[in-house]
Amino acid sequence: MSILSVRNLSKSFGGLTANRNISLDIEDGELVGVIGPNGSGKTTLFNQISGFTKPTSGTVTFAGKNITGLRPDRVCAAGLSRTFQIVRVFLQLTVLQNVMVGALLRHHRRADAERVAWSVLERVDLADKARARGDELTLATRKRVELARALATGPRLLLLDEVMSGLTQAEAQRAIALLRELREDVTIIMIEHVMEILMPISDRVVVLVEGEKLVEGPPAEISTDRRVIIAYLGEKFLANGQ
Repeated sequence: MSILSVRNLSKSFGGLTANRNISLDIEDGELVGVIGPNGSGKTTLFNQISGFTKPTSGTVTFAGKNITGLRPDRVCAAGLSRTFQIVRVFLQLTVLQNVMVGALLRHHRRADAERVAWSVLERVDLADKARARGDELTLATRKRVELARALATGPRLLLLDEVMSGLTQAEAQRAIALLRELREDVTIIMIEHVMEILMPISDRVVVLVEGEKLVEGPPAEISTDRRVIIAYLGEKFLANGQ
């Protein structure tokens, strides 16, 4: 059963078309990767799905409800949460307080929100950093805090925008292990440039090029698709017999 259905989604900024007629379905329980060269419209797609950008045309249906153009807070309340390519941690708040911000969406009493936040911090291995302020954290830790805050909202679907970028190999491996665990109870769509990370953990991969969906399919097929290779490496790469 599809938890998310996107139909003919398009977004134009003046004369620039960032997304053009994108359609896709995400099944409940999947982990779907989204890839594409820089400027291919990946984050714009996430922005439209999550309510941060209103589509020029097209529809977004989540859990059977039309959420096209809804405000981000209403989208999140419906059960769809996200992280951002440029990490948005509250620098003057502690890690615990950052995660409580997410928990307060469904748990309005401070004590309840704090209880949920502690539970999420334990799950993502951040309990020992709970009292640290956002401006004291490394990039890798800030990314985990943002993920924890998104999880604290109680989502059914997570949109993860380059959660692996800038991580060391050891940090990335810990993040992969966490994603494998999370997908047991939440559906995940993730934008990622590191193919060695994305391909092994994805059920399907969607490729965007110049704002349009080029192809989608199992990772093994996508990694050898001529159209995908050309989009990333160019015709000369194939012409040289690579």
